[in-house]
Amino acid sequence: MKKEFKNPEMSDGGENWNVVTGCDKYSDGCQNCYAEDLVEWLKGMGQQVYKDNGFNLTIHYDRLYTPINKMAKKPKKPVKSFVTDMGDLFHKKVPDDFIFKVFETMLKVPQHRFYVLTKRAERLGELGPLLPWKPWIWAGVTVEADKYIDRIDHLKKLPSDVNKFLMLEPLLSPMPKLDLKGIDWVVVGGETNSKMKFREIKEEWVVDIREQVKKAGLPFMFKHWPGKTHNIKEAFLEGMIWDEYPETLTQNIDWDLYKKTVQ
Repeated sequence: MKKEFKNPEMSDGGENWNVVTGCDKYSDGCQNCYAEDLVEWLKGMGQQVYKDNGFNLTIHYDRLYTPINKMAKKPKKPVKSFVTDMGDLFHKKVPDDFIFKVFETMLKVPQHRFYVLTKRAERLGELGPLLPWKPWIWAGVTVEADKYIDRIDHLKKLPSDVNKFLMLEPLLSPMPKLDLKGIDWVVVGGETNSKMKFREIKEEWVVDIREQVKKAGLPFMFKHWPGKTHNIKEAFLEGMIWDEYPETLTQNIDWDLYKKTVQ
């Protein structure tokens, strides 16, 4: 089965929407941050923002309308776009009003799908219930180790009809007791770093998570093993590729809904 997942490491300036770039260390998963690791390469590729600001947090007001202006109006299938995969939209230095503006833009492009992913789950739990979530805007938290499992509780503070996902990447520990009630999708991945600074994971951790996810009746994706890059080897888990998506991420576009939204 062919993967459609667009890995964030290869997406700056592409389909993903880096309306905020740069960040700082927040928890264990940030130790060998792939985004920070990419900055020198992006400088060499002519990305001016990284030449000017490196990996310091930068808010891009000039990119607020990129999905409206540059993404296809009538695509054959939805673009799957991470929102700020080179930063964190819920960083404490990003003003509330800017976050609301980002959501105002996403409201106008229901023909595409947006992943809003954060490690800063506490702020998501506080501000998230006030934001205008729609079926094409997915909310997710990164949970890289069992000691951060409470981030899932903050995600669940969002309204019950919000599409929610877990990104267990880079997976750094087993997670034997995942509470998946109210969760719609689970993604697991290993740590990647071009300088070969990555921590290994055990296959039994991933297998156990998969079993919990399938028992809950949810789609499961295993993106990649740890390594220099995400595609260094096929992501086989017990001899199989797991790349399941929720149907709402791949289904045909509801053009009646689209027309009502853009009017």
